[in-house]
Amino acid sequence: MDHFNPDNRNDMRQSFPEGNSRESNPEGTGNGRERAERGADFLAMAAMVLGLVSVMTCITVAIPIIAAPIAIVLALLSRGKEKLLSRNARIGLLTASAALAAVCAMCIFVFVYLARNPGIREEYMRQYEKLYQDMENPEGWDF
Repeated sequence: MDHFNPDNRNDMRQSFPEGNSRESNPEGTGNGRERAERGADFLAMAAMVLGLVSVMTCITVAIPIIAAPIAIVLALLSRGKEKLLSRNARIGLLTASAALAAVCAMCIFVFVYLARNPGIREEYMRQYEKLYQDMENPEGWDF
């Protein structure tokens, strides 16, 4: 039975290959640091995709309100222990922040516009009441 001898450093080098390249690890599973980097890359890519989706669907209001905060969190989580964000994480963070700011600005504009123009608000309420009455009395509807 072999015993560990601290003076024999060759035994240690043979049992623990140096480097973390594919040659030292042909299965491609990687060590913990490589897996963490792949996970961070995935989070950054997901943040970028969600950020771009938020910008492209800004007019819908609902999708960016859900997707943008998730993109911001994923971008910040992808940093890990590093000091700087990766390129994809920065893109995701910036696009998600821009989409969230645009949606907030659009909502504020609509509320202020409706508050300052009571005629538009009254017209909207008349159309809403007419639609509601049509739903109560569906005789005119053809199915």
